Amino acid sequence: FVASAAVLDPSLNAFLAGEEISLHAAVWVHEENLGWVGSLLQLAALAQVRNAERLAEGWAEVLGGEPAFSAHPARGPRPSPDEMLGALDGLPGRGAPSAWAEGPELRATAEALQAEGLAASLGSAGLSVELPGGPGSPRLHRLEVTTAPHEGLGGGVRLRLRMADWPRDPFLGVTLFPVDLNELEIDQEPPCHLIGSWAAEPDPGARPYFNCFVPNALYRPGILLNLVVSMAIRARWADALIKPLEEEDW
Repeated sequence: FVASAAVLDPSLNAFLAGEEISLHAAVWVHEENLGWVGSLLQLAALAQVRNAERLAEGWAEVLGGEPAFSAHPARGPRPSPDEMLGALDGLPGRGAPSAWAEGPELRATAEALQAEGLAASLGSAGLSVELPGGPGSPRLHRLEVTTAPHEGLGGGVRLRLRMADWPRDPFLGVTLFPVDLNELEIDQEPPCHLIGSWAAEPDPGARPYFNCFVPNALYRPGILLNLVVSMAIRARWADALIKPLEEEDW
């Protein structure tokens, strides 16, 4: 199950696949992020409801399954869609340019990362950062921060973490595909947010990446640096799963 960002972008949720396909989102809440991370999770929850409604029948048809529809426990089937399904259409700043592009946020974030010794460069395409793997790892993973508008959510900021290689199952040695990485993040709970999803393009030379988009409605000074740090934690977690197969494994 390999899905590209074109499929996963609108959801803000990770796709899980087993006997049924489901959407999942999670955040780590602590004293320092309590003021804004709740809004991030609420937005992801709204997107989850909207996209379950929008995607369920199409996915079921493609995969030969049945959509998991259920009636309201008290009022039965609803002839009209719930107002919640249109909530994202009225997001503040949806039609405006990226709030991150209009202010000093990208430059301040780049300078903060450079002060910590990370290779961070700011150009016309946005911010590019090289994130190291764990202790002793020779690999560098690339984080791209851009401010192009999202087709469904409007203006905002996109973070895309491109891994240097494919993670593998530590016990079986088999390649972990995006849906496997989504599930493994939920099981192992690394201390980073799970707003977005792992994805990969259907190309033999492609590498997996984690894709996250945060709309203007959630703009706060300093949030971008927090999001970058979360991606750095994810890079170290996934890097530990990149182990070359030994000859006896073939």
